Amino acid sequence: MSVSGSYTVNTKYKMMSSSTTESGRPRTTKTAYFYRNGDPQYHSVKLPINLRKYRTIDALLDDLTTKIDGLPYGVRDLATAGGKHRVRNLGELEHMAR
Repeated sequence: MSVSGSYTVNTKYKMMSSSTTESGRPRTTKTAYFYRNGDPQYHSVKLPINLRKYRTIDALLDDLTTKIDGLPYGVRDLATAGGKHRVRNLGELEHMAR
């Protein structure tokens, strides 16, 4: 994900078409990569997304605020890498999407 403007974090994500693993079991943890928007030198933050830890998108935003430095007001929004679409819930994140 990256921060657009100065306070939004963008992510590369795809809409999930399937929430199961290759073996057919439901996926319990997804791994997502988050980037700061407008900062080509910033490395990504790889974060496992588990519904037991992050029940809401706000809990994820709070945790990202502690993991991404240099944001005076913290992470306030998630968007796609291009900044065209907002990520409004955890179900929109796809496992290992870059």
